[in-house]
Amino acid sequence: MRGARGWDGLRQGDGAGQQQGGRPVPQESFYEFRVQGRLSEQARHAVGDFSEMQIMPAPPETIIYGSVSDEARLHGILLLLEDLGLHIVSLHQIPDLPAQREEP
Repeated sequence: MRGARGWDGLRQGDGAGQQQGGRPVPQESFYEFRVQGRLSEQARHAVGDFSEMQIMPAPPETIIYGSVSDEARLHGILLLLEDLGLHIVSLHQIPDLPAQREEP
């Protein structure tokens, strides 16, 4: 099931910076995922289950910020968003996560 792969991808990779096959693995990167519209409660809960993911409404879109330790984790997040029926408007690597703020 494709959704299961997405969850597996999200759970992988706490070994950022470790050697893999003689090559260093890239350090953790930060990403901004912009999705169309507002997140449903189900989607908010699914994405919010991962403490490193921040959800910020920015009508008419929603911005999801997260840390990504490797390419498999990035693909896992993308699969999760797709499986939740979210339309990804844009994806950007950013220098750092924004300061966390309370949602209304």
